[in-house]
Amino acid sequence: MPDQPHSHTFISVIIPVRNEPAHLKNVLAALEAQTYPPDAYEVIVVDNASDIPLKDVAACFGHARLVYEARRGSYAARNRGIEVAQGDYLAFTDADCIPYPDWLEQGVRVLHQGEACGLVGGPIEMFAENPLAPTTAELFELLFAFQVKLYLEKRHYAPTANLFTTRATFEQVGLFDGSLQSNGDTEWGQRVHAHGCPQVYADTVVVRHPARQTVEELLKKHRRIIIGQNQRLESLGSFRQIITHPRFWLSLIPPLSRAVRILGQGQHPLPQRIAVVSLLFRIYWMGLSHKLRLLVARRRFQPPASR
Repeated sequence: MPDQPHSHTFISVIIPVRNEPAHLKNVLAALEAQTYPPDAYEVIVVDNASDIPLKDVAACFGHARLVYEARRGSYAARNRGIEVAQGDYLAFTDADCIPYPDWLEQGVRVLHQGEACGLVGGPIEMFAENPLAPTTAELFELLFAFQVKLYLEKRHYAPTANLFTTRATFEQVGLFDGSLQSNGDTEWGQRVHAHGCPQVYADTVVVRHPARQTVEELLKKHRRIIIGQNQRLESLGSFRQIITHPRFWLSLIPPLSRAVRILGQGQHPLPQRIAVVSLLFRIYWMGLSHKLRLLVARRRFQPPASR
Protein backbone atom coordinates (compact mmCIF):
# COMPACT_ATOMS: atom_id res chain seq x y z
CA MET A 1 0.00 0.00 0.00
CA PRO A 2 1.38 3.47 -0.82
CA ASP A 3 2.67 5.39 2.25
CA GLN A 4 0.31 8.19 3.34
CA PRO A 5 0.02 10.49 6.35
CA HIS A 6 -2.41 9.19 8.99
CA SER A 7 -4.94 11.91 8.11
CA HIS A 8 -4.96 10.82 4.48
CA THR A 9 -5.17 7.05 4.66
CA PHE A 10 -4.96 5.47 1.22
CA ILE A 11 -8.39 4.22 0.11
CA SER A 12 -9.49 2.03 -2.79
CA VAL A 13 -12.86 2.67 -4.45
CA ILE A 14 -14.39 -0.44 -6.03
CA ILE A 15 -17.05 -0.25 -8.76
CA PRO A 16 -18.53 -3.35 -10.43
CA VAL A 17 -19.92 -2.65 -13.88
CA ARG A 18 -21.49 -4.46 -16.79
CA ASN A 19 -22.38 -2.67 -20.04
CA GLU A 20 -22.87 0.85 -18.65
CA PRO A 21 -20.32 3.08 -20.43
CA ALA A 22 -22.32 6.32 -20.05
CA HIS A 23 -22.98 5.75 -16.35
CA LEU A 24 -19.38 4.67 -15.80
CA LYS A 25 -18.13 7.88 -17.36
CA ASN A 26 -20.28 9.94 -14.97
CA VAL A 27 -19.18 8.15 -11.81
CA LEU A 28 -15.51 8.26 -12.79
CA ALA A 29 -15.77 11.99 -13.51
CA ALA A 30 -17.28 12.51 -10.04
CA LEU A 31 -14.48 10.48 -8.47
CA GLU A 32 -11.80 12.47 -10.30
CA ALA A 33 -13.27 15.64 -8.75
CA GLN A 34 -13.02 14.47 -5.12
CA THR A 35 -11.69 16.81 -2.43
CA TYR A 36 -9.59 13.95 -1.04
CA PRO A 37 -5.85 14.21 -1.91
CA PRO A 38 -5.38 12.86 -5.45
CA ASP A 39 -2.43 10.66 -4.46
CA ALA A 40 -4.36 9.05 -1.57
CA TYR A 41 -6.91 7.01 -3.50
CA GLU A 42 -7.41 4.70 -6.45
CA VAL A 43 -10.53 3.65 -8.36
CA ILE A 44 -10.85 0.00 -9.36
CA VAL A 45 -13.41 -0.67 -12.09
CA VAL A 46 -14.33 -4.35 -12.24
CA ASP A 47 -15.70 -5.28 -15.68
CA ASN A 48 -18.16 -8.09 -14.97
CA ALA A 49 -18.24 -9.78 -18.40
CA SER A 50 -19.46 -6.75 -20.35
CA ASP A 51 -20.56 -7.08 -23.96
CA ILE A 52 -19.47 -3.48 -24.55
CA PRO A 53 -15.75 -2.56 -24.30
CA LEU A 54 -15.10 -0.31 -21.29
CA LYS A 55 -11.34 0.05 -21.61
CA ASP A 56 -11.48 3.37 -23.46
CA VAL A 57 -13.85 4.87 -20.87
CA ALA A 58 -11.63 3.92 -17.94
CA ALA A 59 -8.51 5.12 -19.78
CA CYS A 60 -9.84 8.70 -19.77
CA PHE A 61 -9.59 8.96 -15.98
CA GLY A 62 -6.27 9.02 -14.17
CA HIS A 63 -7.41 7.26 -11.00
CA ALA A 64 -9.21 4.41 -12.76
CA ARG A 65 -7.76 0.92 -13.09
CA LEU A 66 -9.74 -1.65 -15.08
CA VAL A 67 -9.75 -5.31 -14.03
CA TYR A 68 -11.94 -8.21 -15.15
CA GLU A 69 -14.15 -10.77 -13.45
CA ALA A 70 -15.70 -13.43 -15.69
CA ARG A 71 -17.98 -14.90 -13.02
CA ARG A 72 -21.36 -13.19 -13.36
CA GLY A 73 -22.61 -11.29 -10.35
CA SER A 74 -21.76 -7.94 -8.79
CA TYR A 75 -20.60 -9.53 -5.52
CA ALA A 76 -18.12 -11.78 -7.30
CA ALA A 77 -16.91 -8.62 -9.08
CA ARG A 78 -16.56 -6.73 -5.80
CA ASN A 79 -14.53 -9.59 -4.35
CA ARG A 80 -12.22 -9.34 -7.35
CA GLY A 81 -11.82 -5.63 -6.65
CA ILE A 82 -10.95 -6.32 -3.00
CA GLU A 83 -8.34 -8.85 -4.16
CA VAL A 84 -6.40 -6.28 -6.22
CA ALA A 85 -7.04 -3.20 -4.06
CA GLN A 86 -4.02 -1.48 -2.51
CA GLY A 87 -5.88 0.35 0.25
CA ASP A 88 -6.55 -0.69 3.83
CA TYR A 89 -9.71 1.41 3.57
CA LEU A 90 -12.26 0.34 0.96
CA ALA A 91 -15.20 2.25 -0.51
CA PHE A 92 -17.94 0.79 -2.70
CA THR A 93 -20.33 2.48 -5.09
CA ASP A 94 -22.14 1.56 -8.30
CA ALA A 95 -21.61 2.64 -11.88
CA ASP A 96 -24.92 4.52 -11.94
CA CYS A 97 -24.16 6.53 -8.77
CA ILE A 98 -22.70 10.03 -8.53
CA PRO A 99 -20.76 10.61 -5.30
CA TYR A 100 -20.71 14.07 -3.73
CA PRO A 101 -17.35 15.87 -4.18
CA ASP A 102 -16.42 15.30 -0.51
CA TRP A 103 -17.63 11.67 -0.45
CA LEU A 104 -14.20 10.13 0.12
CA GLU A 105 -13.14 12.82 2.57
CA GLN A 106 -16.27 12.35 4.68
CA GLY A 107 -16.20 8.55 4.52
CA VAL A 108 -12.58 8.34 5.65
CA ARG A 109 -13.25 10.88 8.41
CA VAL A 110 -16.05 8.70 9.83
CA LEU A 111 -13.92 5.54 9.58
CA HIS A 112 -11.16 7.33 11.51
CA GLN A 113 -13.60 8.39 14.23
CA GLY A 114 -15.10 4.96 14.84
CA GLU A 115 -12.90 2.63 16.86
CA ALA A 116 -12.71 -0.70 14.99
CA CYS A 117 -15.61 0.46 12.81
CA GLY A 118 -17.09 -2.40 10.79
CA LEU A 119 -18.83 -0.37 8.12
CA VAL A 120 -20.17 3.09 7.30
CA GLY A 121 -23.27 3.75 5.20
CA GLY A 122 -24.77 7.05 4.11
CA PRO A 123 -27.66 8.56 2.16
CA ILE A 124 -28.35 7.51 -1.42
CA GLU A 125 -30.29 10.42 -2.89
CA MET A 126 -32.67 9.35 -5.64
CA PHE A 127 -33.50 11.87 -8.35
CA ALA A 128 -35.92 11.91 -11.28
CA GLU A 129 -34.96 13.13 -14.73
CA ASN A 130 -37.74 15.72 -14.44
CA PRO A 131 -38.27 16.40 -10.71
CA LEU A 132 -41.53 18.25 -11.42
CA ALA A 133 -43.07 15.34 -13.33
CA PRO A 134 -41.60 11.99 -12.25
CA THR A 135 -42.81 8.84 -13.97
CA THR A 136 -44.68 6.27 -11.88
CA ALA A 137 -41.53 4.14 -11.63
CA GLU A 138 -39.43 7.15 -10.63
CA LEU A 139 -41.96 8.15 -7.98
CA PHE A 140 -41.92 4.59 -6.61
CA GLU A 141 -38.14 4.78 -6.19
CA LEU A 142 -38.23 8.29 -4.76
CA LEU A 143 -40.63 7.01 -2.09
CA PHE A 144 -39.11 3.62 -1.31
CA ALA A 145 -35.56 3.11 -2.55
CA PHE A 146 -32.49 3.08 -0.30
CA GLN A 147 -33.74 3.88 3.20
CA VAL A 148 -30.20 3.41 4.45
CA LYS A 149 -30.66 4.64 8.02
CA LEU A 150 -33.54 2.19 8.48
CA TYR A 151 -31.51 -0.63 6.92
CA LEU A 152 -28.67 -0.08 9.38
CA GLU A 153 -30.88 0.31 12.45
CA LYS A 154 -33.31 -2.55 11.75
CA ARG A 155 -31.56 -4.93 9.34
CA HIS A 156 -27.89 -4.26 10.10
CA TYR A 157 -26.53 -3.59 6.62
CA ALA A 158 -25.77 -0.77 4.19
CA PRO A 159 -26.14 -1.02 0.40
CA THR A 160 -22.93 -1.34 -1.58
CA ALA A 161 -24.00 1.70 -3.58
CA ASN A 162 -22.59 3.73 -0.67
CA LEU A 163 -20.45 1.69 1.67
CA PHE A 164 -17.14 2.30 3.46
CA THR A 165 -15.25 -0.37 5.36
CA THR A 166 -11.75 -1.69 6.02
CA ARG A 167 -9.68 -4.57 4.82
CA ALA A 168 -9.47 -5.69 8.44
CA THR A 169 -13.25 -6.12 8.52
CA PHE A 170 -13.17 -8.43 5.49
CA GLU A 171 -10.33 -10.39 7.08
CA GLN A 172 -12.45 -10.79 10.21
CA VAL A 173 -15.85 -11.68 8.69
CA GLY A 174 -14.99 -12.89 5.16
CA LEU A 175 -15.69 -11.58 1.67
CA PHE A 176 -19.08 -11.08 0.02
CA ASP A 177 -20.94 -14.25 -0.94
CA GLY A 178 -20.04 -14.28 -4.63
CA SER A 179 -22.79 -16.79 -5.45
CA LEU A 180 -25.57 -14.27 -4.68
CA GLN A 181 -27.05 -12.27 -7.53
CA SER A 182 -28.60 -9.77 -5.10
CA ASN A 183 -28.85 -9.18 -1.35
CA GLY A 184 -25.14 -9.85 -0.89
CA ASP A 185 -24.76 -6.54 0.93
CA THR A 186 -27.52 -7.60 3.35
CA GLU A 187 -25.90 -10.98 4.02
CA TRP A 188 -22.44 -9.47 4.49
CA GLY A 189 -23.64 -6.58 6.67
CA GLN A 190 -25.47 -8.99 8.96
CA ARG A 191 -22.25 -11.00 9.26
CA VAL A 192 -20.45 -7.81 10.28
CA HIS A 193 -23.14 -7.18 12.90
CA ALA A 194 -22.96 -10.78 14.16
CA HIS A 195 -19.22 -10.33 14.76
CA GLY A 196 -19.94 -7.33 16.97
CA CYS A 197 -18.35 -4.77 14.63
CA PRO A 198 -19.88 -1.27 14.94
CA GLN A 199 -22.02 -0.03 12.05
CA VAL A 200 -22.36 3.72 11.51
CA TYR A 201 -24.87 5.81 9.58
CA ALA A 202 -23.26 9.06 8.41
CA ASP A 203 -25.51 11.65 6.78
CA THR A 204 -22.46 13.49 5.40
CA VAL A 205 -21.39 10.54 3.21
CA VAL A 206 -23.66 10.98 0.20
CA VAL A 207 -24.10 9.63 -3.33
CA ARG A 208 -26.84 10.42 -5.84
CA HIS A 209 -28.64 7.77 -7.87
CA PRO A 210 -31.03 8.21 -10.84
CA ALA A 211 -34.44 6.68 -10.27
CA ARG A 212 -35.47 4.00 -12.75
CA GLN A 213 -37.75 5.57 -15.32
CA THR A 214 -39.86 2.66 -16.53
CA VAL A 215 -41.93 -0.04 -14.86
CA GLU A 216 -39.97 -2.67 -16.82
CA GLU A 217 -36.66 -1.44 -15.35
CA LEU A 218 -38.17 -1.40 -11.87
CA LEU A 219 -39.57 -4.92 -12.13
CA LYS A 220 -36.24 -6.20 -13.44
CA LYS A 221 -34.51 -4.74 -10.38
CA HIS A 222 -37.00 -6.26 -7.95
CA ARG A 223 -36.93 -9.62 -9.72
CA ARG A 224 -33.18 -9.67 -9.13
CA ILE A 225 -33.71 -8.75 -5.46
CA ILE A 226 -36.31 -11.50 -5.05
CA ILE A 227 -33.95 -14.07 -6.59
CA GLY A 228 -31.25 -12.98 -4.13
CA GLN A 229 -33.68 -13.28 -1.21
CA ASN A 230 -34.68 -16.77 -2.33
CA GLN A 231 -31.03 -17.80 -2.66
CA ARG A 232 -30.59 -16.87 0.99
CA LEU A 233 -33.73 -18.80 1.96
CA GLU A 234 -32.50 -21.85 0.04
CA SER A 235 -29.24 -21.74 1.98
CA LEU A 236 -31.19 -22.33 5.21
CA GLY A 237 -31.57 -25.98 4.26
CA SER A 238 -34.70 -28.13 4.34
CA PHE A 239 -38.32 -27.25 3.67
CA ARG A 240 -38.99 -27.23 7.42
CA GLN A 241 -35.99 -24.99 8.14
CA ILE A 242 -37.20 -22.49 5.55
CA ILE A 243 -40.82 -22.26 6.70
CA THR A 244 -39.85 -21.97 10.38
CA HIS A 245 -37.35 -19.15 9.85
CA PRO A 246 -38.47 -15.60 10.83
CA ARG A 247 -37.07 -14.20 7.57
CA PHE A 248 -39.57 -16.29 5.60
CA TRP A 249 -42.58 -15.14 7.62
CA LEU A 250 -41.54 -11.50 7.56
CA SER A 251 -41.41 -11.65 3.76
CA LEU A 252 -45.09 -12.69 3.67
CA ILE A 253 -46.40 -9.53 5.36
CA PRO A 254 -48.35 -7.49 2.77
CA PRO A 255 -47.31 -3.82 2.33
CA LEU A 256 -50.60 -2.39 3.63
CA SER A 257 -49.11 0.35 5.82
CA ARG A 258 -46.98 1.65 2.96
CA ALA A 259 -49.98 1.61 0.63
CA VAL A 260 -52.05 3.67 3.07
CA ARG A 261 -49.18 6.11 3.53
CA ILE A 262 -48.82 6.64 -0.23
CA LEU A 263 -52.53 7.15 -0.79
CA GLY A 264 -52.56 9.77 1.95
CA GLN A 265 -49.81 11.89 0.39
CA GLY A 266 -51.54 14.77 -1.33
CA GLN A 267 -48.53 16.25 -3.12
CA HIS A 268 -48.83 13.75 -5.99
CA PRO A 269 -51.87 13.26 -8.27
CA LEU A 270 -54.27 10.57 -7.04
CA PRO A 271 -54.07 8.48 -10.27
CA GLN A 272 -50.27 8.31 -9.91
CA ARG A 273 -50.53 7.38 -6.23
CA ILE A 274 -52.90 4.56 -7.16
CA ALA A 275 -50.46 3.43 -9.87
CA VAL A 276 -47.62 3.36 -7.32
CA VAL A 277 -49.72 1.28 -4.90
CA SER A 278 -50.57 -1.08 -7.76
CA LEU A 279 -46.84 -1.47 -8.46
CA LEU A 280 -46.19 -2.08 -4.78
CA PHE A 281 -48.61 -5.01 -4.70
CA ARG A 282 -47.43 -6.31 -8.08
CA ILE A 283 -43.91 -6.60 -6.66
CA TYR A 284 -45.28 -8.18 -3.47
CA TRP A 285 -47.19 -10.84 -5.43
CA MET A 286 -44.16 -11.45 -7.63
CA GLY A 287 -42.10 -12.18 -4.53
CA LEU A 288 -44.83 -14.39 -3.09
CA SER A 289 -45.07 -16.48 -6.26
CA HIS A 290 -41.27 -16.97 -6.35
CA LYS A 291 -41.32 -18.15 -2.73
CA LEU A 292 -44.18 -20.56 -3.45
CA ARG A 293 -42.22 -22.09 -6.34
CA LEU A 294 -39.18 -22.39 -4.07
CA LEU A 295 -41.20 -24.19 -1.40
CA VAL A 296 -42.86 -26.56 -3.88
CA ALA A 297 -39.47 -27.47 -5.36
CA ARG A 298 -37.88 -27.94 -1.94
CA ARG A 299 -40.81 -30.06 -0.71
CA ARG A 300 -40.78 -32.20 -3.85
CA PHE A 301 -37.09 -33.05 -3.64
CA GLN A 302 -36.83 -33.33 0.13
CA PRO A 303 -35.77 -36.85 1.12
CA PRO A 304 -38.30 -38.72 3.28
CA ALA A 305 -37.71 -38.60 7.01
CA SER A 306 -36.02 -41.69 8.40
CA ARG A 307 -38.04 -43.81 10.82
